[in-house]
Amino acid sequence: MSILNFVESRLGSLKNWPHDILRYIFYVKPRRFTTLQLAAFFYGNKIPLDTAFELYQECNNPTTKDIELFRKKYEIWQ
Repeated sequence: MSILNFVESRLGSLKNWPHDILRYIFYVKPRRFTTLQLAAFFYGNKIPLDTAFELYQECNNPTTKDIELFRKKYEIWQ
C-alpha cells in the first residue's frame, strides 16, 4: 500500500480534503506557510509524524528548512 493510500484510508478520499491542502501537497512549491499548514492539517487529523512526513517528502520534495520546520511543529504540538 502506498503512503498516499494509507493516509487516504485514515482521512477519507482526497476528494474530501480541503483544496488548499491538496494544492500545498501536490502543486505549490514548499514555503514556510504551506509547510505549517500541512503540518497542522496532518497533526490535527492524528496522522503520525513519520507518516505525514513521508507523504510530504514523496509528493512535494521539501527543502531541508521545510523538513526541519515540519518536524519541529509536530514536536512542539505534542
